[in-house]
Order: sequence, then C-alpha cells, then structure tokens
Amino acid sequence: LMQGSIGPYTGMRFGGSCAGTDMRGNTMRNNREGLHLTGSAVIGQQPLGGTPPYHGNRWESTFGSGYGAINWNASQPGNLQASLFTTRSVASGGLPEWNPVIPDGNDPALNYLDNTGWFAPLSQGATFAACGTQVCNAALTGGGDDEELRMRIAADSTLTVDYIGESKTMLKQYLYNMLSTDSAMLSNPVMNDFKNENDTAAIGKLEVVKKLLASTGKPDSASLAALTFASGKIDFFTSAIFELDSTMAADTSLNLYSERQQWIDSIAAYQLAVSAMMAQQTIIDSILYQQAVSANAQVVADALPVENEKFINQKIAEYYFEGTGAVNNDYAAILTVAQQCPYAGGTSVYRARVLISLINDSIEYDDSYVCAQAGYYRKKQDVTSQAGKEIRLKIIPNPANTEAEIVFENMYDGMCNLSIADMYGKILMTRSFDCREKKQKLSLSAFAPGVFLVKAGFENKKPELNKLVIVR
Repeated sequence: LMQGSIGPYTGMRFGGSCAGTDMRGNTMRNNREGLHLTGSAVIGQQPLGGTPPYHGNRWESTFGSGYGAINWNASQPGNLQASLFTTRSVASGGLPEWNPVIPDGNDPALNYLDNTGWFAPLSQGATFAACGTQVCNAALTGGGDDEELRMRIAADSTLTVDYIGESKTMLKQYLYNMLSTDSAMLSNPVMNDFKNENDTAAIGKLEVVKKLLASTGKPDSASLAALTFASGKIDFFTSAIFELDSTMAADTSLNLYSERQQWIDSIAAYQLAVSAMMAQQTIIDSILYQQAVSANAQVVADALPVENEKFINQKIAEYYFEGTGAVNNDYAAILTVAQQCPYAGGTSVYRARVLISLINDSIEYDDSYVCAQAGYYRKKQDVTSQAGKEIRLKIIPNPANTEAEIVFENMYDGMCNLSIADMYGKILMTRSFDCREKKQKLSLSAFAPGVFLVKAGFENKKPELNKLVIVR
C-alpha cells in the first residue's frame, strides 16, 4: 500500500532500465501520482505479453495531479508498449476494478503528454489471486520482460526519451546478463547474434568482471558443508562444556575435568580446521580479484555507465587488497561518480555511494535535484499562484568572514528550508523559516575557511544551490 497526502509525493517512481520488473498487488492511494515513469523508464509489460492473470494493481481515491499514473517515456507508441499494463476493465467477482486516470494528450500543464495505449483494459481473463502465504515474494516468479522488448534492445532501438544513449547501454547490459544466464534464449538467432557481438565488447567483458567479483567470498559446496559441520561441532562442544561446568558446580564430588579437556581439544581442532578453510578461501578470493582486475583493464569504455562500472570495479578490487586507504586515495573521483544522476551513470553510482559510506556515511544524495539539473525529470507545470517563480538567492558578502546574509529574490507563502554542506556533501547546518522572511542572517564563526554549498528549497520547487566561500 502506497498511501500519502495530496502533496508532492509519488507512490511509486521508476527511472532508467527497470526491465524485468514484476509489479503486482500494489494499492496506490492519495498521492500526487500513484505511479510515475520518467523519460528513461522501461519496466517491461505487466503482465507479460498482455496475457492474464492480471497483476492486481489498484489506484484508489484521488490524486493531487489529477492522474493516477503518468509515463513520460511516451514519445512513440513502442515506448508505451515496453511498459504496457493490461488490466481488467469491468468488475469481477463482485469486486470493483481500479484503473488510473492517465494523460490523454489534452492537458497543457503536462505539455500535452499522451499516454493513450499505455493501459489496455480487457473484459475477460483470469483475475489476480494472492499467493496465500505471508512470504508473497515466493509467488512473484518471472518478470516484466518480454520477447518483443528483448528484440528491440538487440536491434538498438530507441526506447526512451531521456538519456537515450545511456539507457540503451544499460538495457543492453540487462539483456546480455539474461542471455549469459539463460542459454535457452540463444535458440533465437537474433539473441545469439547479439550475445556473440558483445562477447568481446565492453558489455561482455564487464559481465566477466561482474561474475568474478560475485564469486568472491563464496566457498564451493564441499567447503561450505565442511564449514557448516565444523561450526556445528564447535557450538555442540561449547554447549556441552557449559552443561558439564553446571553439573560439577552442583555436585562438587564429580571429577569430569578429563572429559572437559577432551572437548576443549576438540573445539581447538575444529577451530583450526575452520581457520585453514578460511585461509584457503582468502587465497581463492585473491586470485579471483586479480583475474577481475586483469579482465577489467581490457574494457574500453564507450559510454558513461560503462566508464563508471570499470572505474568502480577497480576501486572495489583495490579496497579488497588495501582497505579503506584505497577509497581515501581516490575519494574525490569516487564521490564524483556517487553524485551523478543514477539514470545517466548507471548502477555503479550506487556502488560508489557504498564505497564513500566507508569514509563518510553522513552524505545525503539529492537525486531529484541532480537529475533535474541534467534535464532528466519532467515535472507537471505549476498552475498555482506561484507559477513561474523559481527560487533565487544571493549570498552577501561572498566571500564571507564570520557572517553572511542570504537574500531571496522571490517571495512565497509557506515554509522554506535552508542547509549548508561541505564539498563532500556533509550537512553542517539546517534551518526552516517562513518564506516571507526574504533575508536570513548566518553566523559563520564556527565554520572553518573553505568552500561550502548553500541549498534552499521550497515545497516541491527545484532547489537552488549556491557556493559560499569563507576566508579569514
């Protein structure tokens, strides 16, 4: 259930390559929009091929934007088909059907966005059925991918309206991964040719690196069974010694120290065996990381997601061998990746954030702002009395010493938020105030000299970022 107030919040938002999504049994209620697909979102058909049973998603009550679902990836019908929703059009079994209102091309506030054809209501077919267990994920098999989508990816078709090049790369990586794990798909000559063409290309080489890195820290089945057995024995003898000590404490006439020592010796032997197996696994992991580094070096980056993945692969391997020192050495470069819009930079943006968190876990990443700055998010035009008013601020003086004044050029009705962060993204100060107060004085005496980011935001407006320089 995605429920909220009628405000700037969306129930579910998808962006980038999300092919294979299995969206079932969700209820969206009282959001600005229940479902939002960005201009580069591809989630696959729900259900596959438009064949019931339906997925049972429900849009209830009212939505602040007037629409239960909006898809900005709608430049051509094929894009809508890549995320097609087939739904029930009439009541079934005495229960009402809940389909969303979607843009029909007549709303100037949405730049006449037309989602006609995105939802395909049918009057017949098996309805959605719950899995009958509290572990519902077990019932969600398969995904929203389909043969037509795979063919379009292999043909290098344009499937998005935003970040076209980067989206193509990420969708190709998704398809190549599928073909690498499901050989049955290679019976299709188009899929077979696609895989063969990419085996020696950047996508294929990165898949090799990905599998090598994923294999680290995973003992084979025999070693895992041996580790499990040894750990079980250690637990058994530890408990036995505890019981033995309790028995001798209750009856001081008992002399069971010989048995106790035997069990201690057994624990030591099993601990030694575990240490030996872990040492062996360390050797195996080192070899795998070295192979990954070698394979990664052969990748020739031809797109931003590929460039990022190659770079972060290298940093992860260095972290294994050198620890956090490897992250510190390239902190600025890793942070640059971490601060990118994920739908342009790919999944390695999130991997970079994990590495950064090893050094600084207080950084907050404002993807909405970053992607908006890159022209990524398309937003519904504001038709309220504050339409067209963008946040504008000045910092006086700048550079500053011990004090500065933030001056807002526009006036709003409501609460504004102000924050100051260092260049690593760590929030150093936050303040909320009535937006009608157009001036805010800041005491900077506690700040060290340097460069800082001042961020001002108002409700769902695009925030304004300015640099503040402190000199003394």
